[in-house]
Amino acid sequence: MPVRPTTPTCSRCPVARSTLQIAPSVMLSSGLVREVAEETRLTVVDVKAPLSPIAYTTEKRDKNADGVERVVKRHAFQLSYIVSVQGDGSNFRVNKDEHSEGIWADRGVLDGISITPDMKKLVCQVFEWAKENCKENPRGDVK
Repeated sequence: MPVRPTTPTCSRCPVARSTLQIAPSVMLSSGLVREVAEETRLTVVDVKAPLSPIAYTTEKRDKNADGVERVVKRHAFQLSYIVSVQGDGSNFRVNKDEHSEGIWADRGVLDGISITPDMKKLVCQVFEWAKENCKENPRGDVK
């Protein structure tokens, strides 16, 4: 879920979460820029900081070619980063083929959003980072 912290010290620190699948020969930052653009229509201009990784397993029920039901488990290791994006993030649009929902949210509404405990911890890390690292100039731009 993409989240934009809107704490008093940082009203414009867009952050996007994206699933990144890259070939070994591709630089991580290049893959990150590409995935964020594909999944959110945002343009990454700088990678600011890594966040804690999350390991998880998903299960999906489907049927094989013979019609026999099976459970497919996928194990994933999610790497997340705080990034700066071009503009104010108003062009954000979640790619519905990749994610069911994406919103801008501030800390005050976090408890009302249905996300996993691990994702909630990750989003809280973003807010803490923003509180410590984002300063605004009189025009409202993030320095």
